[in-house]
Amino acid sequence: MALIPIPLRSWNTIIPDMAREILTDRLTARMRLRGVYPVLFTLAANNSFLLGWCDSIADAPDGDLSLTPAAASTSGILLDTYVHELAHRLICAVDFDFRARPHTWTFAAMNAVLLRRVEGHIVGSRPRIQSLKLYDVHDEAEENWGWAMQRALDVSAELAPLPISAEECAEKIWRIWFDDRHPSMRAAR
Repeated sequence: MALIPIPLRSWNTIIPDMAREILTDRLTARMRLRGVYPVLFTLAANNSFLLGWCDSIADAPDGDLSLTPAAASTSGILLDTYVHELAHRLICAVDFDFRARPHTWTFAAMNAVLLRRVEGHIVGSRPRIQSLKLYDVHDEAEENWGWAMQRALDVSAELAPLPISAEECAEKIWRIWFDDRHPSMRAAR
């Protein structure tokens, strides 16, 4: 994969120095990104607890991911927050219905693929896959959380090592979801 830069911008705040160390073209190569997904450092509305968010493409036509300066409190939090918001962007690009229920097993699978791929980006840190949380599947019915986490881990373990782009992983995750929902359509192909 080509080295893709991560454009860093800010609005009513500064770009943390740590962002220039962590959000690099080496990171995009690890994740095997084809596209450019800029990061906008800004303050959260209403003093929100959010460290980051991913606006709809209508509200962020350049594909910006928004992070607060607080996301850069440690290199691990910055990396985890960026990967989480990027997973939203990638899944939204293939599943337009996704915004209604953003934290499902499909999102968690994309997040887990990226977390597996960024392993070793921060030298000496814990395994990034440990950053996957129940929060990442909380829009599933509560009785399905265990299944959803396991499904995300299984699918990500299969896809992460493949020599395909992160965007292609998002497409494959959507196809797996679709085939699970419509098994008769799979047989017709």
